[in-house]
Formats: sequence, C-alpha cells, structure tokens
Amino acid sequence: MAAVSSRHGVPLNGDNAKLNYTPFTPFSLFLPLGSHSEAEIHCLKLLRDLPGKRQVYLGQWGDRKIVAKVFAPHKGMVRHWQREERGIKIMAQRGILTPEILYSGPLDR
Repeated sequence: MAAVSSRHGVPLNGDNAKLNYTPFTPFSLFLPLGSHSEAEIHCLKLLRDLPGKRQVYLGQWGDRKIVAKVFAPHKGMVRHWQREERGIKIMAQRGILTPEILYSGPLDR
C-alpha cells in the first residue's frame, strides 16, 4: 500500500520485503498508475526508520518535493496504512490543513 504527499507526514505505504534494513539513498520507487503506466519517485534521504514496520523518506516526484512513508510487510501493515489514510481524510474534511495524498496503493516493484 502506498501514499505520497507533497508535505511532511503523509504516508507512502508499500509492499517491499527489503525494508528490514536501512537502504542506501538515493534510490527510486515505482508507483503503478494504471494501464501500463507508472511514476518514479526518488527517495533522497531517510527521515525515520521503524525497523520491520515502516520508513519515511524525503523525496522528489517530478518537480514536487514529497515525503514518502513506506510500510514493510508485517501482520498489521494493511490496518496501520488504512488507519493513517483514514485519519488524513478526516482531518481534511474538518478543515484541518492536511497534506494532499498524491498516491495510495501497492508499489509496482
């Protein structure tokens, strides 16, 4: 599961079995956009690492600076991702300044 935001604190969640170690940056993630199309985001700096759970990166998607939160596969991954996405949507509905979710779903590779 993945979501990307143009502001700090919005999740990019994803299926990535290699998240049990701290990767070297920079690297790229590929987001499926449907019908044989994908977007590439560049993860430039690791901001936070919760081993075996998630990692948060400062990144670039085209000309936008983003924060990407990537969830590692674990028992509660889908539940945690859905809870964060739901919380962001509720805050936005209540008029609380909230980063826009640019992508939410599985990673392509």
